[in-house]
Amino acid sequence: MQRWATFDCYGTLIDWDQGIGDTLAALWPERDREGLLAAYHRIEPQVQAGSSLPYREVMAEALRRLAREEGLPLAPEDEYALAASLPDWPPFPEVPGALEELRRRGWRVAILSNTDPDLLEASVKRIGVEPDLVVTAAEAGSYKPAHGHWKRFFQVSGAGRERHVHVAASPFHDLAPCAELGLRAVWINRKGERTELPRAAELPDLSALPDTLDALVPPAEVLEPEVVEPEEGPFGPERRPVDRERVARGVRLLLEAIGEDPDRPGLAGTPARVADMFEEVFAGVGVDPREVITVVPGAGHDEMIMVRDIPLVSMCEHHVVPFIGKAHVAYVPNRDGRITGLSKIARVVDILSKRLQVQERLTTEIADALESALQPRGVFVMIEAEHLCMTMRGVKKPGAITTTSAVRGVFRTDARTRAEALELLRRGRP
Repeated sequence: MQRWATFDCYGTLIDWDQGIGDTLAALWPERDREGLLAAYHRIEPQVQAGSSLPYREVMAEALRRLAREEGLPLAPEDEYALAASLPDWPPFPEVPGALEELRRRGWRVAILSNTDPDLLEASVKRIGVEPDLVVTAAEAGSYKPAHGHWKRFFQVSGAGRERHVHVAASPFHDLAPCAELGLRAVWINRKGERTELPRAAELPDLSALPDTLDALVPPAEVLEPEVVEPEEGPFGPERRPVDRERVARGVRLLLEAIGEDPDRPGLAGTPARVADMFEEVFAGVGVDPREVITVVPGAGHDEMIMVRDIPLVSMCEHHVVPFIGKAHVAYVPNRDGRITGLSKIARVVDILSKRLQVQERLTTEIADALESALQPRGVFVMIEAEHLCMTMRGVKKPGAITTTSAVRGVFRTDARTRAEALELLRRGRP
């Protein structure tokens, strides 16, 4: 299983004390910089508590409160001075090298931050190492020390807690919630502070972090021989047989993970049954759909050919649940009259459906396959499908239909040809 290191950004990766301190000193150069900085750090969490304000608004409100408390002037145009300066706040010197080394050792990196997405994006550019995942307060729906960032991280990443470590500088924003959630944390104690909060390790900066994280979560022992990935083609990697034994082991682990007994009556044969099913529903993985398109040259037909209402069932790659619907496929042969058998069109839909998909890509790939094999004057593909990820979970909207289309050649350039295709689809409908 993949190893994940999550990071707070400001104070851990970015020198926010320097950034905030420089801004405060520029606003009020006659006042004690360190005193203002300490007051700001006291006020900002008060503004954040229970708030749904964007972070730039939090900083502006904290600055206004600081000015009121200290009796300092603050012009309206200066209220957003912190947000304006944040993109220029520097990373700590050792940060880029430490993150690069973690990447080299196989760690995946995520940033969990209270800031706004655009501000965090600017800071990531300053760091120069792109994370695998970011979670801001906007995605979490709350500010740390609330638990929303970690809940969102585990939901999106699928990371296992035993292969995860959080790295942060703030006892209040990070160490305390990690203790509440039972998560391992490495404290980056740049200021030589004291706390009784639990942590797996304590470091003065990130220089020794790669070795520290490797000691906490060693690389997984390789239990399977390394698989050399096949070359990627236009429709995915080359076909290799489904490893039914590994599928069955994985299903057993999933059953255990949800609290079930995989050996009880009714479930004892489930892992093998799911492996059988995977062999069927993912039979299109690695199959080039163009191989089934038999080209019949010189048929003498140069008008539109449409096969509509082709049933399809595919598996959504986001939640691995089905989406079910119909495909409508039309093409206008080239001037030489090249066509293919009608069943071959249905077969292309079938092959490309029997793999982990999203409806948008499936629509495009059907059009690509026909265009590549037949070189027609135009291709039109429409898919209408109901997604179980919208029906059985999340928004729970049964009956909602998603429609996608891909139009090429004359279907794109000639309004009359496109209108003819749409009219053929309307016929026979209620």
